[in-house]
Amino acid sequence: MRLIFHGVRGSYPQPDARMIQYGGRTTCLQITSAEGKHYLVDAGNGIIPAGKKMYEIEGKTGKVSLLFTHLHRDHLEGFPFFRLAYEKGWYIHLYGGHTALLEELDKLPQATGKIIQKGKTRSNAEDLRQALRTLQDTNRGFFPIPLAGMQARLYFHAVAEGIPLENEEEMHITPHYHTLHPQNMWAYAFEEHGRKLFFTGDIETTGSLKKRENNRLVRAMMHVHTLVADGQYTPEEYETRQGWGHSTYEGILTLADRAGVQNVILTHHDPDHTDAVLDGIEIRAKRYARETLKSRMNVSLARETMYREI
Repeated sequence: MRLIFHGVRGSYPQPDARMIQYGGRTTCLQITSAEGKHYLVDAGNGIIPAGKKMYEIEGKTGKVSLLFTHLHRDHLEGFPFFRLAYEKGWYIHLYGGHTALLEELDKLPQATGKIIQKGKTRSNAEDLRQALRTLQDTNRGFFPIPLAGMQARLYFHAVAEGIPLENEEEMHITPHYHTLHPQNMWAYAFEEHGRKLFFTGDIETTGSLKKRENNRLVRAMMHVHTLVADGQYTPEEYETRQGWGHSTYEGILTLADRAGVQNVILTHHDPDHTDAVLDGIEIRAKRYARETLKSRMNVSLARETMYREI
């Protein structure tokens, strides 16, 4: 599989000339299977160039799966400008939600995701659809085109903790629910031909195994080839930002070391961090892994258009 970063910034877009090297667009990852099937994770404004590029390559017809980790603004804001959503020949399958309730899904005939009764934690596909409707609410003047005005075929699916997505034969995708971010989070594990990629979504952890949620994530990411994780703050910044929902590189790398992860890519960069600051964080993160953790894991910071073969 191939991983491409289209948006790596957290909180809000940052069109600053001092941030060209890493990029200022908000979260959007693209995973492409060996057979050429496309998956996007989150719809920050990084989804805008992603959609344009896919249209250039695939044309007016195609299929893409769009997975949401949660419904905060910086992970939704690009969706109204998603090029493929305006093409009649495109099928877009949207997965996720930010609650653990499933009752409303019974009232949603448009949802093609099967109602799964197994598993303790589930999402609500209606919450996802309602969030996107609100984002494009023409009555309130939020956007000139409503969700119903998008001509692609949109299918909303629920996800359940630990239950692989259905109809995904080539790529095994497993959602993992955690509460280490305000309004909670869906992390995703992608596995193909024995190689595994894990994306935590937004996460606040100090790496302590005293927390049950940390232990659950360590088990979920055990021995993955590549971990993509939110490492927004420096240790110094985190002292005054505890409870804000984001981690330091120390917290993420500590969990990764305990899980035996081979490669770690830190993302969701703070909007105030310039290229020079991020260069320094990357150096510190590598040193922390090598000297403090005594680990051989490879550590890097995500950059827009950067890709990795997993």
